[in-house]
Order: sequence, then C-alpha cells, then structure tokens
Amino acid sequence: MNEPISRLRALNTAIVCDALDRMGVEPRVLSHEIRPMFEGAVVAGPVLPILQAPVARRPDVPYKLLFEAFERIGPETVLVLAANDGNVVGIWGELLSIAARARGATGAIIDGLTRDVSGITAIGFPVFACGESPLDSEGRCEVFEYGVPIQCGGTVVRPDDFVLADGAGVVLVAREALDEVVERGEEKLRGEHEVREYLARGDSVKEVFETYGIL
Repeated sequence: MNEPISRLRALNTAIVCDALDRMGVEPRVLSHEIRPMFEGAVVAGPVLPILQAPVARRPDVPYKLLFEAFERIGPETVLVLAANDGNVVGIWGELLSIAARARGATGAIIDGLTRDVSGITAIGFPVFACGESPLDSEGRCEVFEYGVPIQCGGTVVRPDDFVLADGAGVVLVAREALDEVVERGEEKLRGEHEVREYLARGDSVKEVFETYGIL
C-alpha cells in the first residue's frame, strides 16, 4: 500500500470529515444506507466509478461494459458502483470480489444491493452496500458508464477521487486535497489523544475546547 493511502486508511471517516471542515471544504459523504457487509470492514484508495441501470431484457453481450471496467482496475482501486433507484438485484458478489482482488482492487462500495455476503465475508474483501439480494443482475441491470463522474449515494463520485469507508460511513477526498487532508487528520488524531486525558480526569469541557479547539 502506498504511503498516502496507508495514512488515509489509518484515519477514520469522522476525522477526515473534520479535516475537510477545517479546510473549508464541505465533506462529500455517501448515504448512511451504504453499510459494511461485515464487521470491521475498512477500505481506502482511488475510486473507479461505475454506473449501472436496470434493463428490460438480456443484452446481446451481457456484462460487456463491466468486463471493460475491470480492465481499468489498478493497484488499490476501490470500485464505486451505483444502480438507479428502484433496482432490486445484486450487482456485486463473491466471484466479482475474487476477480477484483486478483487485479489489485481493495474493496467495493455499492449504492445498491449485493449478493453472496457470506462468501464475501469469508474471503474478507471489504464490500459496502445498501443490503443483499438473491437476484442475479444478468438481464436485469447493466453497466452503462464507467470511469466518469457519477451520482452515487447522494453525491458525485469523480474518477480522480479517493475514498475512505469504515463502520461510520463513506467519505470522498479529491486527489488534490489528499495530502492536506491526511496531514490535518493526523494532527487532529494527535490532539484527540492529548485532550482525552484531560477530559478523563474531569477538566472543564469548555476550557479544554477553548485551549485545543477539539471536542
């Protein structure tokens, strides 16, 4: 794992949101309905946006653009998939997780449903989704675009974004802001460790905040 991504992963989504706030940047946080599919799942890395939409019939060449998108997976890629509202099929699963990991991906974030949660959990591939469905996507939902900005989880996901996802949620960081976010986040973590001692011994919350600006 390269250094910026490793440092981002060592933070948490709340700290990253705080860092963005202090930079005067409104955090882009995906819908709270997108949850980790197993406890302790954490993923960080550059995103590959993929847009899916329901189809009325089986395409002549199923999964054509999905297969193309997989060719774009690079080291530490996090696939971010969105399906149109009302989609009820599993657009991800265990076998896609295995294939994505083999190509260097470190996780998948889905504004939609997944299949095979037990299999995904068994292999430990971090997947975040809105829930699970037994329905296969073939003939029901297809990739329409990838590697372009997409609407996902109530915000815009761009190809040059980085993402951090953990049990608290999913937050995006623009590539040009990554270094500053990581530095500010690490500084905030150090401050929280120090402030924790004062609060634990009963110091005034008001005075601690006035001194350190952390709460």
